[in-house]
This record gives sequence, structure tokens and C-alpha cells, in this order.
Amino acid sequence: MAGHMYNGRETELLIPASSLEVLKIAVIFGADAVYIGGEAFGLRAKAKNFSIEDMKEGVKFAHERNVKVYVTANMTLRVQELTLRSLRKWVLMHLLYLIRECSQ
Repeated sequence: MAGHMYNGRETELLIPASSLEVLKIAVIFGADAVYIGGEAFGLRAKAKNFSIEDMKEGVKFAHERNVKVYVTANMTLRVQELTLRSLRKWVLMHLLYLIRECSQ
């Protein structure tokens, strides 16, 4: 579907993948991108979420077929803990962890 235009913008078919099996099905059936959540980062109620091993396999599978993978990093914080600096630090720390683990 990539390459289709709507109101002057390129569209992208983005599918939520609750498991490695769902990711593979979405890719096979034409998703331009999928989004996944890790065991420690996803808050979707019924999603199994991805282990690091599943993330590695899923990212490799998708990228071999030119499909993007977005990783959600959900969190819950108490208001008194929330500062922009602490939020940036938390996001950076977890993104670096995911990058390191998925690139091995």
C-alpha cells in the first residue's frame, strides 16, 4: 500500500502485532509497518507482547521484506515523578537497551 497518496500525503498501512505470529501474518498480507510492545514496555491489555528473542526474529523477518517495525514504549508514572528530564532519560535508556538487544 505504500506509495498511495491521500490529501497530498503518502499513506502507510500500520498494523498492531500482539505476537510474533501476528507480525508475520501482517507482513505476509501486505502491511507497510507493524508496531509491537516488549514484555517490559507494552501495556496493551490482551497482547502477549514480545520477548527480546521474538523481537529479534520479528524485526529480522519484517526488515527482510522491507517492512518497518515500530516499538511502543508505554509507561505509567505518578505525576510527582514526571519531569521532562526524567522522561527523556527513561526513554533514552530503554531505547538504547532495545537497540543493543535487537542488534545482537
